[in-house]
This record gives sequence, structure tokens and C-alpha cells, in this order.
Amino acid sequence: NLNLYRKAHSQNEYVQAVYQDTARYIRIYTPTNDFTKVYSTQFNEVINLNPRVVWGGKKGIKKLVSRFSNQLVYRIDRKTQRDNLLEAFDPFFSTVSDSTLVTLTSSLRNTFFFNRSSSKVGADYSFAQNNSKVYLANGFETRTNEYHKLKVRWNLAKILTLNAVGEYGWKTSKSDFFSTNQFNIRYYEIEPQLVVQPGTKWRARVKFKYTDKLNFQEDGLGTQQAILRDVGVDGKYNLLQRGSINATFNFISISYDGSTGNTVEFELLEGLKAGLNYTWSAFFQMRIGKNMQVNLQYSGRKSEDARSVHTGTVQVRAFF
Repeated sequence: NLNLYRKAHSQNEYVQAVYQDTARYIRIYTPTNDFTKVYSTQFNEVINLNPRVVWGGKKGIKKLVSRFSNQLVYRIDRKTQRDNLLEAFDPFFSTVSDSTLVTLTSSLRNTFFFNRSSSKVGADYSFAQNNSKVYLANGFETRTNEYHKLKVRWNLAKILTLNAVGEYGWKTSKSDFFSTNQFNIRYYEIEPQLVVQPGTKWRARVKFKYTDKLNFQEDGLGTQQAILRDVGVDGKYNLLQRGSINATFNFISISYDGSTGNTVEFELLEGLKAGLNYTWSAFFQMRIGKNMQVNLQYSGRKSEDARSVHTGTVQVRAFF
């Protein structure tokens, strides 16, 4: 799949588009005749610890321990110029600042669960690190994202569920050739949700999301802050053996104290504008016969002092 980009401000400032209607460019990697000798390492590992399998029917402390479980997922794809073979093939080395590193894509996620399979109360805590580094003709481009996330769910009644999500993390971007495509963002967000689902036919949800983002400028000129307040409702209605209908509406109020028309603004405001914003969407999926499926999708948004933008797509699938 091609990544779609839009121009943020200057001639050398392009960012990946959040909304497809704003995309005007694509990024194409052009190979050269210059070759570099590298050592490649690929490593994938998933480790699950689930005491419930052994102690699910026990009592006492073993019963308590069986309520907890853990999943660790680690993946790395790296190319390095290190001459030391033991270090070159070490699957746990992924420091983006290493000068011998040519390309890197790595992800580490550990999730600790409590009452994972319970229908009443449950929670999980996740820690994740995602790193990428790519060597292009004009230099390196690196991105990192590290975060802590806590999710809690509580079934208040048979048809009523309360979900809460909290996240704290850092995002960084550095580029040797586009000095404007750099940021160092600390963020946190809180999102309570109330879900009503009386049966399998329909479901409705109300949410409020508060996000605080702070970008630390490397030139020491201060910080840029964005605060997003997102109130939203969404619903889903299932058509028996035929398809489903989904609809969403969000009201987003954004406060921003930085300069506009640049990469940092686009990253902090998630493609929207300071002030009042509205986004909405509808998705209709219908099965026709035994091997045909039609998808109709419509989305729109409205920012303060800007006209509404409407986007629609139609997709037909045939199954053989």
C-alpha cells in the first residue's frame, strides 16, 4: 500500500495525511547503484504466561494467581554495519542512535492482564516501544514511540459496560535532510466510555477523550502545547444475516499555542485545526447473495472558519 502525503508548509515539509482528501503526493523510494555491506537480523517472538490453564480450578492463592496472565511480543528487522558478528546478530540491540545502524524496524509490547476472560471486571496494563530508522540518499530518518497504557472494563449491568483507558508516552521524529520534520512530543490521554448493548442486534457508545500534548523544541526556544477534548457517540446495528450499519459523530475542541502550517501542528492536532471541530462517518455493509458484498462509506469533517469536507467510497467484493 502507498502512503499518501500532504505538504505541511515549506517546500521540504511533507507529512503523512490523516485524511485522504488532503493527500496530494506519494513517497517513492528510488534505488541507486551505491551498495553498502550490511548484516541483517530478523527475530520474532511471542511468549504467553497463563496460569489459568493449570490453576483455573484450584482454590486459595492458586485461584488468585490464575486470574493474572501476561503476553510479550517482540519483533525486530535490522541491518547494521557492525563488524563484530556477535553484536551484529544480537536480536536485542535496537538503539536508533547507533551510527553503524542502517535500517531498523522494531516493536516490543508487554501486556499484563487481570481477569482477561471475565465477563464482569477486567483490566490490563501495556508497555510498548516502537522504533524505526531508514537510510535514504540524503541521510537518516528515525521515529520512536514509547507508551504506557492502562485499560479497565466493568460491567455495571447486563446491558451496560464502563470502559476507561489511560495512556502516557513519548513520540519523536528526526530527519537529517528535512530539519522541519522533527518533534519530541510528550503526551497523555484519558478516555472513559459508556457502552450500551442490550443484545446482538445493536450497540451504542458514548465517550469523552482528553489529550494533552507537549512538544519540546530542540533549539531551546520553548515548547508547543495542544489540548484536545473529544466528545463522541457511535452506534452499530446488525441486519440479521445481511450486513451492518455503523455511524459516529465527534465534537472536538482544540487549544493550541504554537505556530501554524508546519509538521508539529499537524502532528499535535492530528490533522485538525485549533478551535471547534466536528467529524462524522457512516458505514453500511450489505451481503448480496452468497458471494457478493457491498460496502458504502461516508465521512465528513468541519473545522472552525473552514468549509465542510465530505468523502464517500463504494466497494464491491466478490468471493469465489
